[in-house]
Amino acid sequence: MTVSVRFSESELSRLREYALLYDTSLSDVIRESTMKVVDDALDIQLIESAMDRITKGEMKTISLEKAGEELGFK
Repeated sequence: MTVSVRFSESELSRLREYALLYDTSLSDVIRESTMKVVDDALDIQLIESAMDRITKGEMKTISLEKAGEELGFK
């Protein structure tokens, strides 16, 4: 699928400079950067949801040591 995105000349120049620096295509820079932002936002949403559930007592946490014991690592 093709998507069109408009950049200012200064933005496009920065993107091209980055692509040259890392020896990659402009398309790859835009794709990878976009996916990183989306993945990070989804991760934050997941963490915030888990923290909310923990705060409400709907979910509990255990220490790394206790998890290791339960999994038989000690």
